[in-house]
Amino acid sequence: MNTTIFVGFRHQGMIKGCTWQRTLKQDTVGNRVLDILGAVDVDYAKEIFECIEWNPRGESHREKDGTYLVKLLELGIEEYEETLRRTLKFLYRNIKGSDIKRDLARYLRKRNGKTMARLVASSLDFQQNRFSTAFIFDLDANQVEVIENRRISVS
Repeated sequence: MNTTIFVGFRHQGMIKGCTWQRTLKQDTVGNRVLDILGAVDVDYAKEIFECIEWNPRGESHREKDGTYLVKLLELGIEEYEETLRRTLKFLYRNIKGSDIKRDLARYLRKRNGKTMARLVASSLDFQQNRFSTAFIFDLDANQVEVIENRRISVS
């Protein structure tokens, strides 16, 4: 059994977001993610939304983008960038010819002097009800919507 959490933003009537997924064995991690998301208010979520460059799913499917979005909401853009940089430095410390800047550019880019997190949107997961819980930061209505997806069994 999987825990699937869709984290999204409603902006100008459209929902964009990413799916975070873990197996039941990692349920304590899922609870931590729910705690992180529950602590985020709409004003802060709007700041984060403005730091995201959304790429369509077809461009490059990245299953971990839900994890990156949760980290971005937890840390903020500056600490998120620094964490990615440190992680890549650590991973490539013994690899000759590695290009940390190139790999970092897959996740971040500068636009008009502002750091933008590059995420692949998986909004179709939300539209097709492929989630256990959805956190929607409704920037239009200035509220957070939590949706529990309960499948109804038909006999």
